[in-house]
Amino acid sequence: MKMLYQQLIGFFSVIMVTLVIVSILFIRSTTNTVWENGFKQLEQYTDVLKNNAVDENTYVINARFIQNAEEILSDQHVHFVIYDANNVAKYPVSQKGQMPAIKASYWKKLKQGAAVAVPEMMTNPISGHAQSMTIYYQPVFLSEKLLFVIAAFAPVEQIQSSISKTEHNLLIAFVLST
Repeated sequence: MKMLYQQLIGFFSVIMVTLVIVSILFIRSTTNTVWENGFKQLEQYTDVLKNNAVDENTYVINARFIQNAEEILSDQHVHFVIYDANNVAKYPVSQKGQMPAIKASYWKKLKQGAAVAVPEMMTNPISGHAQSMTIYYQPVFLSEKLLFVIAAFAPVEQIQSSISKTEHNLLIAFVLST
């Protein structure tokens, strides 16, 4: 009888360890997917701005188009900043002072033509409060010369809430399965 209990405990231990490992892998996979989707969404927004917010003949920024885009995306708290080729913010024009420049390491990649996606703690370009943001920088070139960089900013809270919901649902499934 003692041997039967030992085998049952061993069997359930293997099941529990397997469930924990699968849960951890699922959470990591879901977390990576949520982050990638967030960056992909910001990339699509910058593509729209690149194609529509800048006059193709004069390469002048259409501030009204960007403001309309920000109004449409207001529930997602997405904001845009346009930097010129000298890493100076040209949009939005801020009364609170100059927008911070893009970090040198990111700027180097942007000048080489690579888009940069980063989650980092920074000052929200609109509210001025420090918070975790997802940022997608996309360079725009004309004849292999950097014209400007479009930056799309969104708070991390939405991504973190999606991850938290997934973890919560997984915990409930784990409790129900045991």
